[in-house]
Amino acid sequence: MRDNNGHVRAFPTYLKEASGLDSGLWHVTKSAVDDSAAESAELKVRDASPPFNKLTADVILRSSDLVDFHVRKAILAEASPFFDVMFHMPQPSAPKLEDTDYKNGPPVIPMTEDSRTLDIILRICYPVQQVEIRDVETLRPVLEAVLKYDMDSVMEVVKSQMRIIAAEVPLRIYALALVLGLNEEVRFAARCSLAHSVQTVRVPEFEEITAAAYCRLLDYRKRCSDAAEPLASGKNLDWLPNRQWIFLSSSRNNARRPGVPEHSCSEGDIVTVQNNLMRTTHYTRQWWWDHLSSIQQVTDETPSGKAVIEAGVDEAVRVASSCRVCAPLVGQDMRAFVDLYAAEVDKAVSQIELEIP
Repeated sequence: MRDNNGHVRAFPTYLKEASGLDSGLWHVTKSAVDDSAAESAELKVRDASPPFNKLTADVILRSSDLVDFHVRKAILAEASPFFDVMFHMPQPSAPKLEDTDYKNGPPVIPMTEDSRTLDIILRICYPVQQVEIRDVETLRPVLEAVLKYDMDSVMEVVKSQMRIIAAEVPLRIYALALVLGLNEEVRFAARCSLAHSVQTVRVPEFEEITAAAYCRLLDYRKRCSDAAEPLASGKNLDWLPNRQWIFLSSSRNNARRPGVPEHSCSEGDIVTVQNNLMRTTHYTRQWWWDHLSSIQQVTDETPSGKAVIEAGVDEAVRVASSCRVCAPLVGQDMRAFVDLYAAEVDKAVSQIELEIP
């Protein structure tokens, strides 16, 4: 392709101009890689590991740490409109060697991404075993590159791994997703954060978000805690399945019945349960009420079903085991109850939306 003076423009140069990507999206420039190469002058250009070292490739992507990935244009073009534009532009008939590199025939395209990032992205594009992304340090450059090159199908794969990481370090993913404008992942990470304390966690990515964004997260958590709070009151147990529960009785301790052993543990408050269009009254055990109080302390800080389950039932089982009536069934009943309670907590907080401007 020639400029207005009739001079041939080399591959990277005319591509940048013709694709209209000068506004920040285009970072695959010769100078950027030259700078990186200067910083790593001791490195030598080397080929990537299989399958990105085949001579049948028709283009080479050279990473910032000087690793050559031999790939096929057709595969990249399918995965990325960015590369599709690149490969459909006319090639110069006589490229200047100082502007364009060729290696055994295929053109070499300098990239700003390092070899680790390119390897992950290309393995998603190719029908080969993918690399699992295990940490934020690996995830971030991959996300930035996928966004830069507009690789929608690759993004879906990366997002699925991003959500796995969010379950472990939700606050870091919350901040990273905000920085990159991934609102769906912002909300997902905020939801994951409900199972974690935010009081003593250091989050490097928080340096990149505003105080307002952090305050919105705290407000979301407070509203989720408020949504879960009524469950701990015990006033509405309509969600509890209609079955025999060791912590619910239809009569008081002093209502003696022949052949029925009496509870030796303390009695708690009365509750009502709606079952089959009928509201029935039940007498409860005090150790059960104590456990509800401990659950509320958990959901005040971490309003999440996961946090409720992780808190366990050990203390309730220990106390109830001193009662010969409660002891045989308290373990299985309380584990079943906590699983149901956790599901109700998640149901309640699912109605709360994180505010994103």
